[in-house]
Amino acid sequence: MSIKNRINNVYRYFEPNLIIIGYLGCIGFPLYFFVWHYLFPQPYENFLLRLFCGSLFIPFILKDHLPYWFLRYKAIHFIATITIGLPFFFSYMLIMNDWSIPWVMSFMAALFLSILLIYDAYIISVISIIGLSLGALFSYGFHPINSDNFHWGYIAVISFSYVTGIASHYRNHIHYEDQLLFARSFSAGIAHEMRNPFSSLYSSMELMLDILRQKNDNKKDTINELKSIIRSNMTVINNSNETINLLLSSINEHAISKNTFQEYSIVNIIKSSVESYGYQSSQDRNLVSVNFNKDENYFGSDILFRYVIFNLMKMHFITKKRIALVLISISILIKL
Repeated sequence: MSIKNRINNVYRYFEPNLIIIGYLGCIGFPLYFFVWHYLFPQPYENFLLRLFCGSLFIPFILKDHLPYWFLRYKAIHFIATITIGLPFFFSYMLIMNDWSIPWVMSFMAALFLSILLIYDAYIISVISIIGLSLGALFSYGFHPINSDNFHWGYIAVISFSYVTGIASHYRNHIHYEDQLLFARSFSAGIAHEMRNPFSSLYSSMELMLDILRQKNDNKKDTINELKSIIRSNMTVINNSNETINLLLSSINEHAISKNTFQEYSIVNIIKSSVESYGYQSSQDRNLVSVNFNKDENYFGSDILFRYVIFNLMKMHFITKKRIALVLISISILIKL
């Protein structure tokens, strides 16, 4: 993945929370000047630098009202703002304040905030190196300082925090991506499962209309035919509900309880699955038949077994040749 794509992905991931970060940045930077200058005086403060850093966060608040030309660079602006506002600013102020305890703690807070904002290990590593290098350059290079309070133990703690923070947050993001992918697959599965029963119900409705259009003097036969179609439709709906419940149980990470397992006839389950499958037309239904030499019982879930048969038929229900593949698969299941 290119750097540009990485930056765009990081921006899209955090875009819903940009307004909150924008307010924290544009208010927090100038506000804490008075905290560290008057309430808890520190050796060094820079109000102009704070105003500059705070102004970088203003576009986050106005993200829905920015001109088009700026939107083309919004992801780059996000990365630049985080680089300057967190690793650069806090490392610079840490060194300028001679590694005082309040600024060591402030730097650690900025470290974890930057990791929360940017999940990508490559991007957070790059901006941290750039920000820390600029902070050291602007402090030690332009303002020679005798760091009497510096301890190498700080570097060990900061390095450990970076590594563990990045690793933990990256793992959480991977888990989030897995859940998102599963949710998308689940949605696609629900949509896919509903097409078959809807097609079957639609065909049944057409058949009912044809029956009602026909001039049939025997009303009793007509009523019986309609009742049969309605019962068939109810079976399709019930089976669809079972399939949806199966998908819902998987997304909730609740497996089907073994306590519900019973002995079922393999042939009966296959027959009921073939009968209740949502065919596109009556011609398609006539192409499918179930032939068997013997029947066997199995101990398990009828829902799961029916779901397997439905999937086999959906995958191969295109040509007669593929129908044969379905029947071969069913034969193998019976032999097993």
